[in-house]
Amino acid sequence: MKISKLFRSIICQLVGFFSLILNGLPLYSMTASQRTDLQMARPGIVHAKAHLRFSAKWEDVNSPKIAFPIPVEFSDQVPIYIEFSSEPQDHIVGITYKKRDKYNWIAEVTLKSLKKGEYVDIKWDGYVFIRDHDYSKLPEGAKILKTEELSEEMRQWLVPTTCVQVNDTEIQEAAVKIKGKHTDIMKIARETAKFLGSIERGRSFKSLDAVEALHNGGSCTSYANLAAALLRANGIPTRILACYPTWEFPLCTHYIVEFYVPEYGWIRFESTRSKIPWKPYKDVIVAVVRPEDENRSLNESMSRWAMNGVPWMSLEENLSHSKMDSEGKLGSERYYIHAAEPLLEINAEENKIEEAFALTKKAWNIFMRNKTRGIDNKKMIISLKEAIESHNIEEYIQRIKNANTESSQKAFSLSLASGYLFRTTFGNFNPLPNTADVPEIVVSLENISASFGLSLGYVISERFELQGTFSYGRSKIMNDVGIGIAGIPLGKNKVSYVKNLTYAGNILIHFPLKRISPFITAGLGAITLNPEKLRSSTKLLVIFGAGVKYELSRHLSMFFNIKDYISFFNYPEDFDVSYIAIYAPDFKKRQHRLGIHIGLSYLF
Repeated sequence: MKISKLFRSIICQLVGFFSLILNGLPLYSMTASQRTDLQMARPGIVHAKAHLRFSAKWEDVNSPKIAFPIPVEFSDQVPIYIEFSSEPQDHIVGITYKKRDKYNWIAEVTLKSLKKGEYVDIKWDGYVFIRDHDYSKLPEGAKILKTEELSEEMRQWLVPTTCVQVNDTEIQEAAVKIKGKHTDIMKIARETAKFLGSIERGRSFKSLDAVEALHNGGSCTSYANLAAALLRANGIPTRILACYPTWEFPLCTHYIVEFYVPEYGWIRFESTRSKIPWKPYKDVIVAVVRPEDENRSLNESMSRWAMNGVPWMSLEENLSHSKMDSEGKLGSERYYIHAAEPLLEINAEENKIEEAFALTKKAWNIFMRNKTRGIDNKKMIISLKEAIESHNIEEYIQRIKNANTESSQKAFSLSLASGYLFRTTFGNFNPLPNTADVPEIVVSLENISASFGLSLGYVISERFELQGTFSYGRSKIMNDVGIGIAGIPLGKNKVSYVKNLTYAGNILIHFPLKRISPFITAGLGAITLNPEKLRSSTKLLVIFGAGVKYELSRHLSMFFNIKDYISFFNYPEDFDVSYIAIYAPDFKKRQHRLGIHIGLSYLF
């Protein structure tokens, strides 16, 4: 069983590798039955795809879960949209999209359980907009910085790992020989490319790590690991990129690298073909490999569908507790899994390409935010599908604009909340001059029970929502009598119990961050205070507040907010309060009452 898996993985890597070194720029497979010489020569739209068959070859597999790396928003590429399907249909139980770090996304796909001998085919189709990168002014003469001069982010791309053995003696010796007397980063990178090209091809190899590649060459993975090891050993930050070439028929996964030049940035390096620089539209990037993923490149349990040396999460990973078999079904070739087909090459002015890129980035961020929330905006997806069928840049820009317009999730919401309103002061009855031992009286409104609110909202977009709110609560009007005769405080006494009724229209502005969405709110309405023993009064109400909402599911959210309720009562006049002539009323014309609330909101 282990030998069969190892043999399959070696064949998969070797076929792709020999096609690279023997054919230069080979024919590209557009479909299983039709080949074309269309290759990506400039910016445009690429169709990235995968087709795999997962089978319960050895045992029953309960609720299989597979992680798929998907095209990433990175550097000069941005995805447009992605969709999954299965055969038999409806065999996908659920898909969870997860952002692993700054760049990388995976789709965790849960399938229906498989009995021994059963299988399921999973496909995904993604579309990617790729722009050009100007390499006309490469940074000749750039010097290698000391480790302590690099940022923390850059230093991580110098570390030794399981498959990039920077500290290995033979790697170090090779790196010293490559560097020679050069201090120029570009010259060292080109000498590294020459060294990789000089390694004898066609030898057998047992793994894909850098040390094995130094002796026996290997696949594209081998050369990417070795290139990273040699450059890192010479103090040049280097990271591995997993990708699908736009110039080659389907492969398992292809690997290249890019190295960092201070005050310039990252430069791509096709490590298998020893070419520097490498244009971004030559590949669709699906993973920016992290050092911790390089450290998980071993396949000791044989549960992975990869040889030792393949970085973790750079291709499909089995997250189930049971072993499954996988094979590529992209066309007639058993071991081919992924492809990237050029759809549209764009020959347009740079400002138009940049406009299209920015609009696509906005659409993708909204698309993925919806995906993480379990929302499928069908109108937006239709517009995105229309965009990939564009014939020119103007048509594409207009259709992406349409998609962004359709991205607003217009819907209604119903919210229930409970809260607590803090004490507010109406004002004072102050004793007149020459009235000895007459105490001051402070009149306040104090809460005696929780308030309850009901809101009906209209969600204009993910940022804006309108709400109509009604709330009910109970309070009491209190007189706090000050120092009386003989300097004794007379204390508080209740004037009347009060029913609080508020009705308001509010606007909410959300700032969505995945499932958490801070918001601010403002509203205008009316408040009615209905005392048992005094006259009822209704006044203008102004509301300001802020809060945070947490999405529990696609439809249900929990929220917490703090609000300032501003009312405009004149206590003696509005409630028809009589008082003795030894007092002078001193009452505010405006009251601030702070409230805190927690509740649930349902989107329908």
